[in-house]
Amino acid sequence: MDNVSKGKEELKKVRVEIDEIDSKLLPLLIERMGCSKKVAEIKSKYQLPVLNNTREQEILDSVRSKSGELGDFTTELYKDIMSVSRAYQNSLLKRNSAVSQIVESSLTSFKENPKIFCQGVAGAYSHRAASAFFGKESDINFCQSFADVFEKIADGEGDYGVVPLENSNAGSVSEVYGLLIKYKFFLVGGVNVSISHNLAAKTTDITKISKVTSHDQALMQCKKYIKDQGFTAISFSNTAAAAKAVSETEDETIAAICSKEAAEKYGLNILGENIQDNKYNHTRFAVFSKIPVTQEGADKISLCFNLPNRPGALAEILTRLASKGINLCKIESRPIAGTEFEYVFYTDCTGSVREKEMLSALDYLNSEVEAFTYLGNYKEIMV
Repeated sequence: MDNVSKGKEELKKVRVEIDEIDSKLLPLLIERMGCSKKVAEIKSKYQLPVLNNTREQEILDSVRSKSGELGDFTTELYKDIMSVSRAYQNSLLKRNSAVSQIVESSLTSFKENPKIFCQGVAGAYSHRAASAFFGKESDINFCQSFADVFEKIADGEGDYGVVPLENSNAGSVSEVYGLLIKYKFFLVGGVNVSISHNLAAKTTDITKISKVTSHDQALMQCKKYIKDQGFTAISFSNTAAAAKAVSETEDETIAAICSKEAAEKYGLNILGENIQDNKYNHTRFAVFSKIPVTQEGADKISLCFNLPNRPGALAEILTRLASKGINLCKIESRPIAGTEFEYVFYTDCTGSVREKEMLSALDYLNSEVEAFTYLGNYKEIMV
């Protein structure tokens, strides 16, 4: 008998032992889950939280101390057992959770003839996004900064705001995420805009240009082009606002990086087309409001949360969400101001909160993490 055959025979004997042990373990695990059900009933009755870190740590410490050299492995196993137990308890609890309340109060359609605000001036990419989502004839107004857009909605002067969330090349607009959390507004729609940057100036002679101005994100997206041309980059509040400023200056050595629409609107000559470094350049814009709107067919969900500062916390959450069939399409972390290396996580996933399984998963997440915020369930269009 060769070594492979011998090995298979020896493994077969050990696997018989494993099967016998599993036959004893399974009824005990089922019995344990039955106890979890009783715990859920008590917690529901007295409105107690599912997660009890002190109790779980006591169990883990006990398991580790009794397991000798296998302590690390048995502790990990018990972490999984307790995580599954909490998930089971969450599925049994009949609570009117914060997420459930938001879903129940969500509108299914947008306000008629709304007033919309976005940052910049007419011709900006935000303007294009707002026009695509609400229609070209909509009442679209402009603010100087992202914070001003949020203030307009907070004060009731406007119904919806449109702001950039992230660019495929330059990354997320962290200021906007911070404002969403600060104001606790809801994402109610999304627009994925194809971005084509142009070099626009009053002159028709590109050799006269020595400076370019635009929004920081646009300058970053055209970083290689600016360097190759030897231009000096000057930050401005908005791409279209930069085009407007260039059109009003007497300095013919400065050009704007902006959209074709902005160049045409402010009478500038296009000296370079599609100048961004990454030719596949898209920016996701968010439509937000004070009142949640969950349209029929909404298939993207945005969330943010903090995690307890312990090993494996994020891996545990991701594993549990994956077990529920939830597809995360984005996750990123941002430092929390005023803390020492603590982070907030922003995530996007596909699905609908109208589905029971998804709502159950969000309730589970809400009970497992710190500072959980449901940002909205919405549809995103491509432009």
